[in-house]
Amino acid sequence: MREKYESLALVQLKELAKVRGLKGTSSMKKAELVEVMLAEDERIKKQEKKEEKKEGKIQGNTSGKKTTSQAVEGGQGSASVSRVRSSGAQAGQGRQQGAG
Repeated sequence: MREKYESLALVQLKELAKVRGLKGTSSMKKAELVEVMLAEDERIKKQEKKEEKKEGKIQGNTSGKKTTSQAVEGGQGSASVSRVRSSGAQAGQGRQQGAG
């Protein structure tokens, strides 16, 4: 990313810093501004990782596998759920017949 920032003109870097909400960049030299932009990229990256980790804990799913709600949201749940229900019903019928 450093190369990309260094390839931009100082005016473009300052505009980008302004759009990103960085303060105090108007008097910076290009090298300083590049360092600030890289530091901001790192800060954002860490924040995103922290949020992803937090979301995983909230869902209680750290295995990377889809939860039932995620599968349903993805359109995969209805067939899976109905298969589980029907197989469960069949198993229950077998137990009832075998018991009597």
